[in-house]
Formats: sequence, C-alpha cells, structure tokens
Amino acid sequence: RGGNSDNAGGPVLRASWAILVLSPDAIPPLAIATSNVTTAAEGTAINFNGAASDPGTGNPIYSWAFGNGQSLPGQNVAYAYPDNGNFNVVLTSTSVGGTSTDTFPVVITNVAPTANAGPAKIVNEGAATAFDVTVTDPGSADTFTYVWAWADGTANGAVKSPSHTFGDNGVRNVTVTVTDDDGGSGQSTVQ
Repeated sequence: RGGNSDNAGGPVLRASWAILVLSPDAIPPLAIATSNVTTAAEGTAINFNGAASDPGTGNPIYSWAFGNGQSLPGQNVAYAYPDNGNFNVVLTSTSVGGTSTDTFPVVITNVAPTANAGPAKIVNEGAATAFDVTVTDPGSADTFTYVWAWADGTANGAVKSPSHTFGDNGVRNVTVTVTDDDGGSGQSTVQ
C-alpha cells in the first residue's frame, strides 16, 4: 500500500488506469506519405501513396490535401494538378488513437498550349470568313489570350473565333498565337 498516487484511489482507479494504458486504440497512427514523382507537368497524374504509414492499433481514415484547395480520401490516390505551381501535399491519418500528418512539397510545371487553326480555306475577296482555333492544354485551369495575324496589313484579331474580311485576292498565311496565363504559347498557321 505504499505512498504512490496510483494507490491513493484504490482498486477502481488502478483498474481504470490499467485499461487506458492497455487500450489498443491508444496508439496513434503514423502517416508516411510518398509519391512516384515530386516534379511533374500540369495535368500529369501523380500517384500518392500512404501504404508505408503505421496504422497504430486502430483503423485509420486517410485523406490527402494537395495544397490547392483540392483533396481526396484514401490511403493511395492519383491526382493531376490542373495548374502549375509549388504545393505542399499533406497526408492525414486519423483514428481513435489520434491524428498524424506528413507533408512534402511537389513542383508542378507549366505546359504550353497547342494551337490548331484548322485546314486551309478558300475564300472570296471581300467576304467575311470565320476562323477558329482549337486549343489543347493539360493545364485545365489555364486561361488563354489569342492573337491572329492576318498577313494583309489590317489589325490583328484578339478573340478565339474571329471573323475577317480580306480586301484583296492572294494567298495569305494567317497565324494565330495562343498564350496561357503562365506565358506558355503555341502557334498555328492556316492559308
């Protein structure tokens, strides 16, 4: 019956204390985050893996936060960043035993857009002709500006699908330049 504080509460306190210490859910999980790459182009799927995590003795729930406001549940997930930048990825593992997080950086690079102004056109002098450019860019969050060079001395167009009237006959190489919001650009020429 010595003088330690555990004995002061009698058998009930000693039993409760022993149950808390021996409870299997008292061991928290340990989140360990990895990925197949830490640098990738926007739009490229990255495999994020939490399989090396220690669940403790509970049954943790895993979630990933990608540093851009997006998240996914699961121990192992694939995610493609819609835009370039530097991001901190966080794996969170939560169970009855507690919460653990692991953070690591990823660098997502810009990919320039690809422009396609379509096939050659035969138009009548003095007739308005519709033009359009198809833009392909794996950065689904990118926005674009357009510059059409008409090769006839008139002002350039600045929209995706302009209309233009050629005042004189002849062969014209019309070029469109598409630039994304990160400065990447692609060009296409149509006659």
